[in-house]
Amino acid sequence: MIRKNNKRKVRNYFINFGIQHKIVVINLIFMLLVMVMSMAVIHTHMLENTMEQIYQNNLGSMALSLSGKLYIVLVVTFFFGIATQLWITHRVCGALINFVSTFKRIFDGDLDRKINLRKGDLLEKEADQFNRMMEKIARQFAALEIDNEKLRLKIKTLSEGRTEV
Repeated sequence: MIRKNNKRKVRNYFINFGIQHKIVVINLIFMLLVMVMSMAVIHTHMLENTMEQIYQNNLGSMALSLSGKLYIVLVVTFFFGIATQLWITHRVCGALINFVSTFKRIFDGDLDRKINLRKGDLLEKEADQFNRMMEKIARQFAALEIDNEKLRLKIKTLSEGRTEV
């Protein structure tokens, strides 16, 4: 199947909303707490320095603009964290969905099914190990079917009264 338009849309990054939602929310809460603590420390430190500078040199506006820049850096870092989390969960959840669909097909009897991940997906080593395992199982299953067919032929010849192999 050839795709004409391979551009990613934002909605395509939500592959498994349940898993991605939990991971992103937990990480965002943690990031938010770290940011609040960082801003509180920066703000109290800057406020102390600002008050000291106001009394000494009247340079308070310079210190406040510096604290504003630090807040901007923290906000940009927060949004960068959100984008990074979406990208990572997209790469993990996409691979997991591929695993699940492969498991369903194998359950239905398709032992030749392999896990094919997209370029850049995580869990590549696991997919390779799984594919090697399924190849070995398929070979063993084929050997068992050959042995089973030989036994059927042997039983058939014995039931017909023939003693030849």
